[in-house]
Amino acid sequence: LPFVGTVVACSAGIALVRALTKKAAVDTGGNVAEEMINRQGFNETQIPDDLDAVVIGSGMGGLTTAALLAKSGKKVLVLEQHYIAGGNCHTFVENGYEFDTGLHYIGGKVGTKGAFSPLRRLFEYVTDNGVEWEKMDKHYDIAVFGSGVEKEAFPMHEDIKTQIADMKAKFPDERTAIDKYYRYVRISQSQIPFHFVSMLFPRFLSTLLRPLGSSFLWIFQQTTLSLLNSITSNKKLIGVLTYVWGDYGEPPSTSAFGVQGLLVDHWKGGAFYPKGGPEVIPRRMIRVIEKAGGKVMVRAPVSHILVNDRGAAEGVCVKDVEVFARKVVSSVGAPLTFKQLVPAHVRHLVHEQLEGLHAPGMTSRVSLTSMFVGIKDAAGELQLPKSNLWRFPSYDHDANVTAFRNDPAQPFPGLFISFSSAKDPTYRLRHPGKQAALVIAPTCYEHVEAFKDQRCMHRDKQYQAIKDGLKERMLSELLQEFPQLRDRIDFVDIGTPVTNDFFLGNYRGACYGLAHTPERYKVRVLRLSEPFLFEGGDGEPGYRIHIK
Repeated sequence: LPFVGTVVACSAGIALVRALTKKAAVDTGGNVAEEMINRQGFNETQIPDDLDAVVIGSGMGGLTTAALLAKSGKKVLVLEQHYIAGGNCHTFVENGYEFDTGLHYIGGKVGTKGAFSPLRRLFEYVTDNGVEWEKMDKHYDIAVFGSGVEKEAFPMHEDIKTQIADMKAKFPDERTAIDKYYRYVRISQSQIPFHFVSMLFPRFLSTLLRPLGSSFLWIFQQTTLSLLNSITSNKKLIGVLTYVWGDYGEPPSTSAFGVQGLLVDHWKGGAFYPKGGPEVIPRRMIRVIEKAGGKVMVRAPVSHILVNDRGAAEGVCVKDVEVFARKVVSSVGAPLTFKQLVPAHVRHLVHEQLEGLHAPGMTSRVSLTSMFVGIKDAAGELQLPKSNLWRFPSYDHDANVTAFRNDPAQPFPGLFISFSSAKDPTYRLRHPGKQAALVIAPTCYEHVEAFKDQRCMHRDKQYQAIKDGLKERMLSELLQEFPQLRDRIDFVDIGTPVTNDFFLGNYRGACYGLAHTPERYKVRVLRLSEPFLFEGGDGEPGYRIHIK
């Protein structure tokens, strides 16, 4: 979920805004049709003059930063390598079916009017109140374990008190462990601000306070499994509590419990989906950016960051065009920024950051394969759920991942099934007679790595055979849960980790950026420093790296 850290990241974004004090000329930016606002191709003649900042990447990190700057009157150019802006919030249409790609639900009480919700206030601010939300079912997630007679389902309730009561009813001998678990969830929420604030400190102060970090961030420096093993020996309970690991990409033995706790806390109050689909979010944010005289351009791959003789970032090079700005923001993640965008002749200046990226536990080893399914429903008779379904072969998530990594013919370590057409009340108005399903399976980059350099959409027969096998297996699991769809499937396509790298600019299939492990919260090189090169995109608050 790209939004979990957004609220705390906002403080860093506001600090970035205040660092730029000169007002930019205002342009209404209302000349482009709604359906094209996030598809404006790179055009050198359309680059605004006197840019305050250039942002690399148009995911939610990049667009949020750009929108915050624009709200302060700054002129920002956002450059996106894909043909459409929005990152994981973009959608696409095939055979008349519209599919979402990355945003499948969001919590934080974002759709509850009148509730205390910093996340809702942030969305209202960066979109000029341009997004409306649809409430999902009260059981927003249903976790299913096993199959056949051993199959058991665990609905996740929007009301946290009801959810705790349900868990205690299913595990009456684990009442104390369940209470401790949700207490640790609350501690996760209370500790995360220290992590982000500490990254704002000057290096000398951060070094002095580092010993305190272990006490202030202890819950982020323990794995989910180790913490749960300290409160219960019930493997079934642990499996149910950690079903959500697929939302951040690390199984319990490697994930930082703090991230697990943040997500569980995030769903208090239920889940929501944007009316009109996820693409309305980047579209509204682009309007905000253009209103301040900025621009968002697609098909604009940045080859490298321009660094002057003083070692300061002063612009970017895109399609052999040099674009200069007072500030440079990279929102494409630390690996791509330091390994590809920082020019080779100054890369020695970021050797510490590069070494930090190679530290054990920093690279995520779980990728995703997505299947997009178009379903005929002319009469509108299919009653598809507004909840998400998770399927797992067993309660031992780590064993599931290991078995699949060693042998891709083994059961998927998890499966996520969602119907965007059921969650969005406008879908059937925009696409009558149609429904859309998304099936996602955690997979391994190394299973398709051999095909990464082949041309997208034209990879060889061996790769196509792998895709066909994945498609057949994922369709089978979808129909096991929803057999009424068997004769209604009209379109199927599938994307593997190398597909994600091509379209979304991921690094080695890492959809969630750097690994959400305890080691990640111990590495201090990815932190804020002097404002020359601003960097973000891996769940961090737009941290700034001083090149020189």
